[in-house]
Amino acid sequence: MADPLFNDHLSAKAVASIGGLVGGALFMVFLKPKNVWDAAIRSSVSTSTAIIGHPILCDYLNWSGNMDHILAASAIIGFCSWSILSIVAKLLTNAEHEKLEIKLPGFVEKK
Repeated sequence: MADPLFNDHLSAKAVASIGGLVGGALFMVFLKPKNVWDAAIRSSVSTSTAIIGHPILCDYLNWSGNMDHILAASAIIGFCSWSILSIVAKLLTNAEHEKLEIKLPGFVEKK
């Protein structure tokens, strides 16, 4: 059952942004940022991914749209977002470097 004071779409996004910020701050405890700029980027990424992704996670877990479930889903997404984005970025940079290198078979002589 949905909360009677929590029927607005804008308030759901505000709660999701708070949950994403909390999840991102919890992740920064485990992997400390290098400086304030890095912390600001991480918190903005975790907040924006939580705002975008919390309906998908709530729907996948069959959670209702009350404030507690939105806060929990956005905290989970905020916690995981930076690590997933950094893994994808590392995979893409490794793939780019491998694509630029030309690997010749062993029977081809190099000049």
